[in-house]
Amino acid sequence: ANTERFLNSMDVQRNIFLVIQHLIQQQETRLYKNDNPEENAEITTETKDEQNSIRDKMQSAEKNYIDAKYGCYNFLSGLLNK
Repeated sequence: ANTERFLNSMDVQRNIFLVIQHLIQQQETRLYKNDNPEENAEITTETKDEQNSIRDKMQSAEKNYIDAKYGCYNFLSGLLNK
């Protein structure tokens, strides 16, 4: 049961990173024109807010991943010490 719980936890973390990757790609698409960065284009408040939102999500995802990873490590270590 614990093994499945940890595997599910890591799968959830993977899915969160995939969602963030998609958000980054969407943002990049809006900031590029013909595969080149838009020059002299004003960065709108909406773009700044979206960028900050992505940063916040990434920071949270990194923290949750580290917590999940070390939870798995502790679980596996406990199995080996039995």
